[in-house]
Amino acid sequence: NNLESKKKIYKILSYNNCYKIISLGSCWEYGLTYGKVSERKTRIKQINDFGKTKVKILEFLQMLKKNYNTKYIWLRVFFVYGPNNKKNSLIPSCFRDLILYKKFLPNNPKAANDFVYVDDVARAIYLCLNNKSAQGIYNLGSGKPQSINKLAGLIGGKKRVYLASRPGEPIITHADIDKIVKKIGWKPKVSFNLGVKEMLSNIDYWKN
Repeated sequence: NNLESKKKIYKILSYNNCYKIISLGSCWEYGLTYGKVSERKTRIKQINDFGKTKVKILEFLQMLKKNYNTKYIWLRVFFVYGPNNKKNSLIPSCFRDLILYKKFLPNNPKAANDFVYVDDVARAIYLCLNNKSAQGIYNLGSGKPQSINKLAGLIGGKKRVYLASRPGEPIITHADIDKIVKKIGWKPKVSFNLGVKEMLSNIDYWKN
């Protein structure tokens, strides 16, 4: 459904001479590829259905560029977090377990994600809107993986929270952000510690 909806929207935009389309991809396009991943050099392994759908949307945009000369920017976003995060994502799951006084060990404390704060993501989109020459695929992450154990420690101190991994979730995958730094002039400003602290300051939201 997502794929067909995007095709319709992007086709209408191209038919009506839209100059540039900015769309959000996902780090899941890299599948179970571990370590630092780049837009061009990385060999991709075992992509799940979500990642495959994102790739198909990207391929459709590439076709529109070829046939209608519609520029596109594809931001391959890593793990976005921040205030009003959806409740079933990783960090709100930590908050929920702490609020319910649960105390468990993480099932894989060495697992890590490349978390990028929502304000940094918004700023990247803004810069892309105002950059006339930029086009193509860009990783959008912090470039620095953060362990689940560190996350639990930041939120709960000595407490530990049980965080079940999702099927097909990369264990340690982080973005090579050299391209977006050089071409767009973007780099993350909000550190992981500061971002989590900002979310904790809004603890009443999570309780509600």
